[in-house]
Amino acid sequence: GSTHAPENSLAALRRAISDRADWAEIDVQLSRDSVLVVLHDIDLARIGGGPRRVDSVTLNEIRELDIGSLFGPEFAGERVPTLEEMLTTAGDEIRMNIELKPHGRHDELNLAERVVAAIQKAGMVDRCRICSQSYRGLQHARGIEPRLQIGFIAGASIGDLAQLNVDFLMVRQEAATSALVQRASLNGMPVHAWTVSDPAWVAPLLDRGVANIITDDPAMIRRRWEEVRGLDPMERLLLRARNELAGIQ
Repeated sequence: GSTHAPENSLAALRRAISDRADWAEIDVQLSRDSVLVVLHDIDLARIGGGPRRVDSVTLNEIRELDIGSLFGPEFAGERVPTLEEMLTTAGDEIRMNIELKPHGRHDELNLAERVVAAIQKAGMVDRCRICSQSYRGLQHARGIEPRLQIGFIAGASIGDLAQLNVDFLMVRQEAATSALVQRASLNGMPVHAWTVSDPAWVAPLLDRGVANIITDDPAMIRRRWEEVRGLDPMERLLLRARNELAGIQ
């Protein structure tokens, strides 16, 4: 929902719910006082708090920052939420894809443990999954709570991602090729494509067989998804040909 509200905010989560998103992807890391806060960047620069790292400041210090006014006056007073607040707001309205963002090897296991405990406490194991670029953290989370699905995030890779011991893959839209989707499917591993901002990518990604499309604007992407799914076979073939000519295939 971050096209229409500050990213990783309760306002964005509510917007995702109203836009009929199936899942919300959020980023979780630990503050200096070991609170699970929902922030994308490893420091506070982009939300007006300077170059201070998230793990060097307390929750109260983070809460001093207004993350809404920079986005728009209607969001003035919006604060960085905790994971607990996000889970409470999500309830049974939307499922949560929670990204672990450790600050290094020193806290990746602790972060995984704390996130799993928060999910269990909220009674939302069946409504959450965990993703990360920390393969070690993912495996630790699975060991604590085997019912939770885990997914690896790959911006770039060497080797075959389809051989990883995870439940799903999250890759850039350009990397979500038919070949990768087919290899991963042999291991029962769905592929999720990120971050899709251009609706022209919807049809090619559906043709490739991706399981999920990750976007900042779910309403726009859902409209295009419904349009594509409503096309007859001949219209789909013509659309595929047009996309190939445009270099989107």
